[in-house]
Amino acid sequence: MSTQNGRTRVVGLADTVVGYGSPQIQRFMASLGAHHGVRATILEPEVKGRKSVHEHYPELDIETIRIGRQPYAWPPGRAEYAAKLAKRIDEIKPDVLVIFCTFCLPALLRAKHRPKKVVYYAIEMVEPYGDADVWLNAHFRDRFDVIVFPEHNRAARDAIRCWLLERPSVVMLNCANSRVDPEPILPATERNGRMISQGSIGYYTTFANYFLIHTSRSFPIDMFGPISGPDEMHDRIRKLRHNVQYKGIVDNKTLGALRRHYSWGIVTWNPGKENTLYAASNKFFEYIASGVPAITAPHPQHVQFVRQYGCGIVMQEWSYPSFVAAISEAMLISRSSLYADYVGACKKAAGEELNWEAQFDKFLAVYEGRRLGPTVPLGAT
Repeated sequence: MSTQNGRTRVVGLADTVVGYGSPQIQRFMASLGAHHGVRATILEPEVKGRKSVHEHYPELDIETIRIGRQPYAWPPGRAEYAAKLAKRIDEIKPDVLVIFCTFCLPALLRAKHRPKKVVYYAIEMVEPYGDADVWLNAHFRDRFDVIVFPEHNRAARDAIRCWLLERPSVVMLNCANSRVDPEPILPATERNGRMISQGSIGYYTTFANYFLIHTSRSFPIDMFGPISGPDEMHDRIRKLRHNVQYKGIVDNKTLGALRRHYSWGIVTWNPGKENTLYAASNKFFEYIASGVPAITAPHPQHVQFVRQYGCGIVMQEWSYPSFVAAISEAMLISRSSLYADYVGACKKAAGEELNWEAQFDKFLAVYEGRRLGPTVPLGAT
């Protein structure tokens, strides 16, 4: 790729503050920059309550876009962020532009500069954003040199919905952990005996109400992440004083250091919408990478890998009785010699397939043209 001064300018547009969720953003940009022999730049939004942790990623140049409104208070906040992203695109003039999530796509409407390559990393499904974003995706489809999806069912549905079937695409699992430099996994005998539930805490989206039911009070669970939902629920979660406790919001690096000490990790999303039914949770793969077996609701991608490697427990369904049954089973396993097998299965899965290097190699095959044409699996279920 010929560029000014012989150096490729690689820029990514993030939909969240780097270091708080979506760890694949910084891993992808660092890897793509290294592939081109340059330091990549990430443009991120300023979000109230999320302190910048740029020092955690010295291999990247991270720039915070300051706006008058919260970016998620859209349309006005999102529109302002898109306008300022477009301005920086025209100033930096990247050769390779990576757009993370449909949330950042409006920047292309305003930017005059046309990068030589555009990678669209579809972190989120389009449907929850509405018809306008379906149109945006279809409108820009010919500009996308590669589309990255995190889950096969999501890929199939959004590719059809947004007329993306003919574009080169690849499914990259949300595995940000390294195979070359894996996380240190604590022996099964050195765990704290507790369970971790990390990420978004929502009354409707992640069944936060399950943790508030009286029966749950005996479960040894620590919750990390932002709370959404009725104000009453915010107060009740923050005031938890029994075995179930709320630990607040921490950055990815801090969370990773804490996570490895836990015995189990909980993943459950309300399946009422496509994007939550076909969850591609970072936390599922982060648990596995830390050697923490997962207790997961029956989301298709999670079921696939738990069955393949034996690295966790799958709830029978999304109901509270199924939640209680799975938690109870995990507590029994923790007290037996079987628990070490679950930890070993996590280590095997992370080493063989569920790691960043394996996933980025799939992307490079499409990016470099070694695998041509659309790769969306239309037979996904």
